[in-house]
Amino acid sequence: MRELLTWLARGAFRPQPIARLAVLRILASLAILGFMASRIHHADDWLSVAGFRVPEGTDWRQPLSLPALPEWAAWSVAAALAVAGLAPTGCPHSPCPSSRR
Repeated sequence: MRELLTWLARGAFRPQPIARLAVLRILASLAILGFMASRIHHADDWLSVAGFRVPEGTDWRQPLSLPALPEWAAWSVAAALAVAGLAPTGCPHSPCPSSRR
């Protein structure tokens, strides 16, 4: 059992090709998109005038008061967020021409 653990630890922590970084970039964007999915689903309540808004005032505890978006703009922001989260990352060519020296 100890040998298996040392073999796994050696394999997990040894220097890897750039593919590990590419996988991390893909998984991070999908994790962020998964976290934001519930907010994207309710974009009209989250960003527009249809949902709850903190009343505007000059209270010092409210540092920034942004006006609500129209509903069409809220859904546009949600669509842009979803497209940005699903967009491919990195260079589609292998090897990437920009990485050549």
